[in-house]
Amino acid sequence: MVQQSNNTQGETVAGFHIIRELGRGNNGVVYLARQIALDRQVALKILLPELAAEDPTYIRNFLHEARLAARLDHPNIVQALDAGETPAGLYFFAMEFVDGKSLEDIRQQQPELISLRFLLEVSLQLADAMDYAWRSHKMTHGDIKPGNLLIRSSDGAVKLADLGLARVSGAAGNDEIMATPMYAAPEVIMGQNDKIGPCTDIYSFGVMFYELAAGTAPFHGNTEEMLRQHLEDEPPPLILSNPDIDPDISKFVARMLRKDPADRVSDWQEVRNFLESVRNKQLERARMTQRRLPAVAPARQPRPPRPRESLYDYCLQRPLILALLAIVITAALTAFGFFVYTMIRVAMPESELVPIRTEQESSAPPPEFRPAPPRPELQVAISSPAVRPRPFSPQPEPPRPVAAEPPRPVPPPAVRQESASPAAAEPPAEKAEETAPVPPVQLPPSLPSRVHKLPYDAENAARLARQMTVQINRLGSTFTPGWKQQAARVASNASVVLAQLAEAGFPGKEMTRFDVFTSGRSSDWQSYGGNTGVIRLSAKTPPDRIARELGVGLYEKLRERRLAPAGMSDEFGDAIQFFVEQRESTPAPPRGNPVLLESGYTLGGFIDILKAGGFRRENSLNRRYNR
Repeated sequence: MVQQSNNTQGETVAGFHIIRELGRGNNGVVYLARQIALDRQVALKILLPELAAEDPTYIRNFLHEARLAARLDHPNIVQALDAGETPAGLYFFAMEFVDGKSLEDIRQQQPELISLRFLLEVSLQLADAMDYAWRSHKMTHGDIKPGNLLIRSSDGAVKLADLGLARVSGAAGNDEIMATPMYAAPEVIMGQNDKIGPCTDIYSFGVMFYELAAGTAPFHGNTEEMLRQHLEDEPPPLILSNPDIDPDISKFVARMLRKDPADRVSDWQEVRNFLESVRNKQLERARMTQRRLPAVAPARQPRPPRPRESLYDYCLQRPLILALLAIVITAALTAFGFFVYTMIRVAMPESELVPIRTEQESSAPPPEFRPAPPRPELQVAISSPAVRPRPFSPQPEPPRPVAAEPPRPVPPPAVRQESASPAAAEPPAEKAEETAPVPPVQLPPSLPSRVHKLPYDAENAARLARQMTVQINRLGSTFTPGWKQQAARVASNASVVLAQLAEAGFPGKEMTRFDVFTSGRSSDWQSYGGNTGVIRLSAKTPPDRIARELGVGLYEKLRERRLAPAGMSDEFGDAIQFFVEQRESTPAPPRGNPVLLESGYTLGGFIDILKAGGFRRENSLNRRYNR
């Protein structure tokens, strides 16, 4: 007997030589094996012996899957090869081996491969296979999901696998309902067997298409909550989760997700016709774009590589270049030496020059020193009697050995005029001469009003706020209600700022969903192409950073239009966060931000600079280092 463990490699079961394990399920193990008689690789599924001994129902269902698969002969359905029981009491099912990955593995490991064109090709092949199964054998699959769609690596062909829950219309079967909760149709959940048909699989397909096109499932929560949503809640339109999707596709997916089977898409033929029309529209659009592109000249044939020569040999063969190189090196060394000399002179303190006297000058009597006449007292005439004149005491200059220069005029000390009230009379001189502390940088109180006066499209702002609020509410229980409430307020203010920028002709990228970090307080913006992106954060991330990451998305759009310098995404993100906070308060401006310094800490100044040609790196650097 073959034991279901990792030591089965090399054993033989019913003429199949086991090579390695491919995967495990709830009722069996799938191995990669070689059929000895025909010398070909197959996928060998073996029922767990403990289940076969526990309940004969598992054996009946296992062989039922093999018999249903044997009826089907379609290029997009995994073909059944053999099934039976070994003398040792093992039940096996041999089927076609598909060398590739499942659609679920691609979704988790390589989501960038799931484009609209890829999704249409996969869906067309699935619709063709399901239409054949229903029209030829009145058979439904019962478990349409990404994990049961295999993509062959060699040609990208789709193979539908796992007919364990498939059933034939009109045939007697078990009344027990089994399904995957994420993709289960309402009639399956309610146990309404008389309503199960092609529309049941079409509902599961609609959930799968929504999940792959939007990057998020239409229903969330635990199993009980998810089943309740299938029965009661309408999913949000696909176009809200993915604004780049064709509106016709969004409406068609909504029809596939109707609660009542009678209101859904009628059959797989209608699904295939719609998908073909969308694909043809995409191909025609691509051809039109290709026609508008200018003709490209044929590439020139590359020259044969020349034998490499050293720089020394190259210069010896070209004396003119050698002479120019010598002149350049000499000029560079001269300029460097002059620069070093200038820096040393600037760094050294100025030395006092002592005059040199000859013997004739030293024998002459020194000039007689006459002190300057005393200056009269400084008299200040003011109207307030609280200030009194203070006498000025000049200090005589010491005699010099050379002729003294005429004395420079000394400015009179500044006299502060005090208030005439008795409480302020005669303050101490020490306190009068104290220097007042430098106040921190304060914004003028008119800045928030300037921000609010900028025009914007209220409908566009409401749409952006609603879209972000929906994604905030979908965050899990690790995000507290207070965090979500503050994040919704930030999203509302950020939507107005983005709408004001869009009204001025500078729209940013829109956020489609949140990706959650498991820990940390950081956040970042990640674009997937086009005009959309994803904000990645955790439950410890301050909600205000949502506005900052939206600013990074705006920066990417400005970079595409050459309105912002490279390497300043953080500065633009902090600036947009500051403008968003201005809508509710007067926040302390971050020091040293060149974007805010150049725009005068106002969104209006920010827009004026963009209209004047955008930010320039030299201006931003000067702003940064001159402050």
